[in-house]
Amino acid sequence: MTFADRACGMAARFVSGKPTLATVQLDTHFVEAGKIGEILTTRPRVVRSTRSLIFITAEVTVDKRCIAMASGVFKILKNES
Repeated sequence: MTFADRACGMAARFVSGKPTLATVQLDTHFVEAGKIGEILTTRPRVVRSTRSLIFITAEVTVDKRCIAMASGVFKILKNES
């Protein structure tokens, strides 16, 4: 779950161009177990971006096997300068 959260959060930072975001919601569905030593990959996809929220989905895969799916909502926070 942390891997999916971080990957989606980094995609949200890239899309928004803002340095500070917070995870508002993260739904994760575990499809299959990964094994120790396997390399996990993910490719987050931005579903929608507004001025204050970014909606993202991602699949966590090992080779071509989907082992988890995640969808998250990220809040763009105001920078305090």
